Amino acid sequence: MKLVFCGQVYSLVTLDEPFFSDDFEAWINCPVCPLCFWAHKGLFVVGEGDLRAGGDLGKITKKQATCVKHVVLVLGKLSG
Repeated sequence: MKLVFCGQVYSLVTLDEPFFSDDFEAWINCPVCPLCFWAHKGLFVVGEGDLRAGGDLGKITKKQATCVKHVVLVLGKLSG
């Protein structure tokens, strides 16, 4: 969830637009996008094929894909 939040922030800063329109809420452990939370509830680690939310990856622009890769590269190895 933290990578989703950081990705959203990075997109807002670098592209001046959000990845998605859903809001985040201030939950006790971190900012949470409820839609993402409920789509992945019970999964401590989300891997390829685990995503249960529907979506069209064809709608992701090259700039957005670059943002996601950057966030995962820089922050994906961190825990907590």
